[in-house]
Amino acid sequence: MKTLRERGEAPGFEFGLADEDAEGNDVIELAGLGRTDGDGKAEIEAAVSSLPATTRPLVADVVIRMKEDGGRAIERTLTLPVAPQGAMIGVKPEFEDHVVGENSNASFQVIALDSNGKRIDLKGLKWSLNEIVRNYQWYRDGSYWRYEPVEVTRNIDGGSLDAKADEVVRVSAKPGWGRYRLDVESPDAEGPATSVLFDAGWYVEAATTETPDALEIALDKETYSAGETAKLKVSPRFAGEMLVAIGADRLYRTLNVSVPEGGAEIDIPVDENWGAGAYVTATLFRPGSQQDSRMPARAIGTTWLKLDPESRALKVALDLPEKVRPDTILNIPVSVANAAGEEAYVTVAAVDVGILNLTRFTPPDPVGWYFGQRKLGLEIRDIYGRLIDSSQGAFGKLRTGGDGPGESSQGSPPTENCWRCIPALCGWMKTARRKSRLNCRSSTALLASWLSPGRKRLSVMQMAM
Repeated sequence: MKTLRERGEAPGFEFGLADEDAEGNDVIELAGLGRTDGDGKAEIEAAVSSLPATTRPLVADVVIRMKEDGGRAIERTLTLPVAPQGAMIGVKPEFEDHVVGENSNASFQVIALDSNGKRIDLKGLKWSLNEIVRNYQWYRDGSYWRYEPVEVTRNIDGGSLDAKADEVVRVSAKPGWGRYRLDVESPDAEGPATSVLFDAGWYVEAATTETPDALEIALDKETYSAGETAKLKVSPRFAGEMLVAIGADRLYRTLNVSVPEGGAEIDIPVDENWGAGAYVTATLFRPGSQQDSRMPARAIGTTWLKLDPESRALKVALDLPEKVRPDTILNIPVSVANAAGEEAYVTVAAVDVGILNLTRFTPPDPVGWYFGQRKLGLEIRDIYGRLIDSSQGAFGKLRTGGDGPGESSQGSPPTENCWRCIPALCGWMKTARRKSRLNCRSSTALLASWLSPGRKRLSVMQMAM
């Protein structure tokens, strides 16, 4: 058994809580399976003793595997809905893809179904519109710092309603920019409840900003034409200075913008030299504060700005008959649009459809190849990960002297205020076979320093040729 969000009796309506954890499918083994009769038929009882605790609709996939005496096996699957134990609330957004415009009307339809899938009256339902705000909390795990996302809700609007069997009840609100959840529930603690997640305005997927250093950015359109102005929406977690870099295989342009804590919109002129499109990378910086014991912060967001390829894509059309007789010549009329008066070249291949189905052949897509999204060819390098928190840790101690443990100082420290290292280097001198005397000339001041009280070390290097 597994859970779903929709029921066949009410297409488009969602049932159950949106943030309910899916614990996986429950597998129930069917016991007492026998052989088929002489007509190849058998009856199998698939009984479910208990249902999992869930607010969503349930379906059961009955999988039967049969094997004949010769060893050949066959498998078939039958999907059956599981009747719920009570009534369920259905909510249907009246906008596509769970995205509504910023400050526009977000309307929802609300119904109630019984365990048999029939519309019923359900009075005293409560609805609430909540904004979902994501923050991050840091915690120490041994010698490492880790983080986890924390989502909190802020109530925006709410009220009560009565679901009716003969008409659809609507709930509407005008949310601002952000991520929202509509909750509709019964006043009974054991009653049904349903929630629907949706976004208002230009937004990004929640899975793309699962880290504290990810910056939420989004564009107002999916595709742009050359000469248009793209609007970049930035939703930061802190105020700061932002660097916007636009590029693909090379850097096209950069913008420096001051972003307040509430976010900002940046206008980006679209250039026709960007080809298929360009990546928009936004890096937001915040300086550290020793007074607030705060480290410098940085957040990065990247999105793809796509240029509409329709003006540069060739449109090929074929005018073919439904049937062609064997051993005849097939004339294929070909028309190419959008060629801008230039010559175009085509290639034609006739292949049996059965062969294409066996090989799962996919026709080539030249538009997707030449105007598709490319891999980002730029690298971002900084030393943000090497910053040291100056508010923690002990100050380092400065050590002087170059000798090892065997040369540790003895006695009281010197009382003279001026200490100098006195080097004296003599060049190469020829020595006798057994014993020689070496004379190292130096200046008077250097010789006087060398003859001052203290222990000196002489090093001699010898080389035979």
